[in-house]
This record gives sequence, structure tokens and C-alpha cells, in this order.
Amino acid sequence: MADPAVYNAILEENKVLQESIQAVGLEAALAALSSCPTDTSNWNLLPLLANPTGCLCVHDSGSGYMRCGQCCQWTVPAGSSRAQFQLWGAGAGTANGRCCAGNSFGSTGAFATVIIDVTPGDSYTLCAGCAYCCYACCSQPNYTTGNSSYATGNNLSGYCAMGGHSRISCTMKDLHGSISQCRWRGAGSDDASGSCLCESASWYCYDNSCATCGVIPFVPSSEQTFKGTATGATVYGLPSVAGGGCLNRDNYGYHIHPPVIGPCHTAQTGSCCCQSFSSGSCCGGCRCKGSDGIFCYPGAGGFATHMMGGSTAWSGDSGRGGMVRVTWS
Repeated sequence: MADPAVYNAILEENKVLQESIQAVGLEAALAALSSCPTDTSNWNLLPLLANPTGCLCVHDSGSGYMRCGQCCQWTVPAGSSRAQFQLWGAGAGTANGRCCAGNSFGSTGAFATVIIDVTPGDSYTLCAGCAYCCYACCSQPNYTTGNSSYATGNNLSGYCAMGGHSRISCTMKDLHGSISQCRWRGAGSDDASGSCLCESASWYCYDNSCATCGVIPFVPSSEQTFKGTATGATVYGLPSVAGGGCLNRDNYGYHIHPPVIGPCHTAQTGSCCCQSFSSGSCCGGCRCKGSDGIFCYPGAGGFATHMMGGSTAWSGDSGRGGMVRVTWS
């Protein structure tokens, strides 16, 4: 559990915020969260259980790579009547690339939260989703979508947070509104801009391509999101979000990872990470991986890659595994 003083301070801020938005209505305020899920200033609209007496986290099974998940049973202890279930879907991995190519940070897993009434003795199944188990390499398409995390039990139905999606073409579809996207290109640019998408749209290749002609922003997924219903309660959450970036005509530029939400509904410190590059290679799955303590946040996407020149090649990186957190009072 977070430090009690920090947690209680956030709870107090949350109470003040909830009181301040009564005039406009909670649902109207949450609509702002839905329309711009990467605006971290809105994340404290998501409710937190007041004065929890216990906490359990289900996450990586101890592989050391922070990409595997696990399941367990939780039984409501005596004297408890309320519980909050928070879910992080597993993040998506990134593809490899060769020569002049790259891949932005993988999409985050979706997030879901709900507070429900519980009965002592009731049992709940909590499962943290696994990220893809391997590093994409050797022209391997990017089949690295993260798995969903979920919780099942009394008063919950179909409750889950989906894993991040793995294809750049899906991000371009959500950004530009068309399924016929074959370039990694900036917001507002024409369809001749940007680097070509290669090998099942799993990475971009810069050869004979041009600049992105504008910044590629964080792009929420229209399909990989949170789901489910709860008796007498509302399920809230955030969709999977793809990282963005920008390329110049000389293949210099940057990749940027979207912020990852933490247990107190604030951004994980350092999760909004920028990888800038000029010439040469820059990171990849064999250098910037979870087993080395890099980017170890539940639901984070795999680390970005950048290659430039010759026979240079990097493997991709796996996403980080999901997590389930339950608190009760």
C-alpha cells in the first residue's frame, strides 16, 4: 500500500475535488476524463476507497522480467463491507527493425476501477494479465498484444482491463479515422507523410520515406479498453494508449511513452518517458528491458527502438505485465 500519509493526503484532495464538481455534476466531469484520458490532472476524478484496512496486489509471478502474470483467490475478511478493485491490463510489446527503422513505445494496458459492497466469506478470483513472453526478432511481426487483467466474483460481471494493442496501423486508424493507413504520420498531415509501415505494420521503415510532418500525439485506443458492470456501482477507467513521437527528414527525432496510472490515481513517476535520437542505434529489447529494472510499471508498453544505417538491428521489447489491486474496509 502507498505511504499512509501520502494516501490520506490524496484522499483529502479527492474529497475537495468531489465537492467542487457537484455544481457541474460528476458525470459531466468524468466526461472530460473520457474525452482526454491522458490528461493526468483529471485522473483524481476516479474514486478511491476511504480508510482502507487491507490491501492485496497480484502481479508478476516472479519471473524477473515483469511480463508474466498470475491468479489468486481473495476471500473477504470478517468485518469488511466495501472493496475497491483496480485493474491494469498488460502493456503491448514493440517489434524489431533493421537498418533505418524503428518502433515507438508500446501501448499501455487499459485501466479499470470500481468500488462495490462485499460480504465476509465471499471469494473473488483476481488475475493479472501476462505481457507477450518473448522479444520480437528476425523480421518477426509484432504479435505482442498484452493480455487482459480481470476480477470475478459476487457483484462483478465481465469486469476487465484489456491489454495494449500491438500494431502501429491500429494507432494510425484511431488517429486519422481510416483503416487504410500505411505510414507513421503526424496529426493533421496528409497520407503521403511519414515512414512506411513494414511487415504487417509492426514497425516503421525509413528508407525512401519522409518526415512525419507533425507530432504524433498519445492516441487512446477505440477497441482496447475497460469493460464490465458492477451491482450498485459504476465501473470507471482508461483505455489503452499508444505512444507518440516525431521524425525529421534525416530520421532524427523522438519517441514518447504515455503516462501510466498508479494506485492513488496519479501518474507513475518517470512513466511519461522520452527517447530522443539522432544517428546510430538507440535502445531495444536486448538493452532496455524489465529484467534490468527499466520501466517497471504495471501495464507499461515495451521500450521503443531506433535503428539507423548498415546492418543494424535490435530485437523488440516485451510489454510489462498487468496487475490487480484490491483494497477493503
